[in-house]
Amino acid sequence: MKKINNLLIILSVISAYLFLFIEGYYGIDRVLLCIAIIPVLLVFKIIRKLFKIRISDGLEFVYIVFIILTMLLGSIMGFFSLISWYDSFTHFLSGMFTFVMGIFILIWFREYDSKKILYSCFFAMLFSISIAPLWECVEFTIDNVMGTDTQKVLTTGVHDTMKDMICAILGSILVMISYIWAYIAKGDNFWKRMVKSAK
Repeated sequence: MKKINNLLIILSVISAYLFLFIEGYYGIDRVLLCIAIIPVLLVFKIIRKLFKIRISDGLEFVYIVFIILTMLLGSIMGFFSLISWYDSFTHFLSGMFTFVMGIFILIWFREYDSKKILYSCFFAMLFSISIAPLWECVEFTIDNVMGTDTQKVLTTGVHDTMKDMICAILGSILVMISYIWAYIAKGDNFWKRMVKSAK
């Protein structure tokens, strides 16, 4: 994971220089996005240092893939504009990812109990649902600071925001169902192995 992280950071720096050299002032928004990827990629490293928390390679890999899909391909490479369904797809994935993060937060703070499935689901769903509007606030702030229109406020801002949040909630529900099913089912499975690796 460390090598992949370092490679993406190097690619982000190179991309920032290329956009600045090729597009000049007109490419400044993409330059800033390239730079913004760097602290985002270092989030788990910072969490490890500050809280002495063990993070599984599987979770970190999913996080890195999510950053590639959203920030690198979506924003910098322009997939959000080129592919009509891409924004909804990434918000659906964000719901799935934040639900998993909710479970891991319980584990990290020693509040996780495999016998309390409903408690874990309730917390993870609340965490996921709270992240969705928080991200919309981030998008709104970025649009106002950088003069962009990721939320399509100029056309159908409310519609786009609600669609994004609904997609995130649906993604959370899908993962919640798989989580419940994993703990009802007997024997070893992906969920149980992932939770065990984080303890």
